[in-house]
Amino acid sequence: MKHGYGEKTMKKASFSFFFFLFMLVPVQPALSGPLRIGLTAGYYMPSDSAYKDLYGQGNLMFGGSFSFELIKKLEARLDAGYFQDSGKMNLTKEDLKLSLLAGGLGVRLRFVDAKLLRPYVGGGLIIYAYEEDLPPRLEDVSKSAFGFQAETGTYIGLTQRLWLDVNLRYVVMNAKPLREAVKLGGIRAGLGIVYQF
Repeated sequence: MKHGYGEKTMKKASFSFFFFLFMLVPVQPALSGPLRIGLTAGYYMPSDSAYKDLYGQGNLMFGGSFSFELIKKLEARLDAGYFQDSGKMNLTKEDLKLSLLAGGLGVRLRFVDAKLLRPYVGGGLIIYAYEEDLPPRLEDVSKSAFGFQAETGTYIGLTQRLWLDVNLRYVVMNAKPLREAVKLGGIRAGLGIVYQF
């Protein structure tokens, strides 16, 4: 089985995310508002029926985020997440495994900046670097694809700097791991913890 391309793609995407985060922290004084760093956990449910036949309804997804204010109530965001799922071939019942690294770039618009609740809507671009481990008689798949995402949610204040992020996201993503197109997009319901500088 060949894993080189997928592993390299995922490592490069992870390095790029953390390098971008490190480089932007010193520019906080020049921004119009605070910086925010978060960790997230959620349940990702791909919508494609072919995916569900092989892998089931979905699985947990973990990630992180970085955002800063472009103007008041408008955030620019960079986020990343990791998703893994296992399943079986329909006829032969051979094992399958899908690993996916997601990277997103977008914006969030907050409606109000109250002390306790700060609801928002958002959207942006997303890239998936995915690797599918297939039975030995088939060649593994390592590819990437671009899509779009839309989201809504709210920040819930815990302290002046610590916030919960309750989030619902819809992803549009068409991929072609083999000969047939598969919709890797779907719904993600997530909960995050955000620290505001």
